Amino acid sequence: MCTVTYVPIKKEYYLTSNRDESALRGEVEWPSLKKSSAYNLLYPRDKAGNGTWIAADDQNRVVCLLNGAFQRHVRKDHYRFSRGRVVLEIFTYSKIGDFYESYDLTDIEPFTLVIVWYGKLFEFKWDGNKKFMKNLDPNLPHIWSSVTLYNPEMIRLREQWFRHWLEKPGIINRDKILSFHQSEISDDPAINIKMKRQNVQTLSVTSLFSTQEQMSAVYFDLINKEISENGLVNETVLKNVRS
Repeated sequence: MCTVTYVPIKKEYYLTSNRDESALRGEVEWPSLKKSSAYNLLYPRDKAGNGTWIAADDQNRVVCLLNGAFQRHVRKDHYRFSRGRVVLEIFTYSKIGDFYESYDLTDIEPFTLVIVWYGKLFEFKWDGNKKFMKNLDPNLPHIWSSVTLYNPEMIRLREQWFRHWLEKPGIINRDKILSFHQSEISDDPAINIKMKRQNVQTLSVTSLFSTQEQMSAVYFDLINKEISENGLVNETVLKNVRS
């Protein structure tokens, strides 16, 4: 939820998230399918906040959370509910513009969302007072670093690392992306992609791979060195095939 990359490969893409969090936050339920009458969701569940930091559905929509908006903010003692719930509730909207216009974020802690919505890529920010959203080019790679953990200089340095990684020869695949998300390029562990500080560290890496037919997920628990894999079929494609 604090380092996110989007890497397109033709009509497919990888969206990968490092969860940089306190190990004391509590247990995580590994990515699994949750079914409703309208759609199926695939996501890891944060039991403490009853939400998630990354989720995908069977209509090829993906939402990923980063803490903070434009700059580091002072946390309040209490918020209405966890930002992770917003990630799940956005899927109840058919149009991303309706979410932007009508979703009530009053008394919710600032955050950033990376949204892939029917092939379009958006960056949504809530600064605690106002919503911001912009279209991004889905044909270009992108990287985000949480402003609550990294200052502008650190963010620029990490962007440089990402660009240099993209320029390296070889085919980009999931193994290569997972390797980048576990990289320790700097001698300073506090700013590495796989980071570690006194009270926070990279606990896991979640990587989603989207094709026109399906979405697959790999969840790598870095603390226990365990891997979980899951996936779901694109229901829109199935409907077209049935018809």
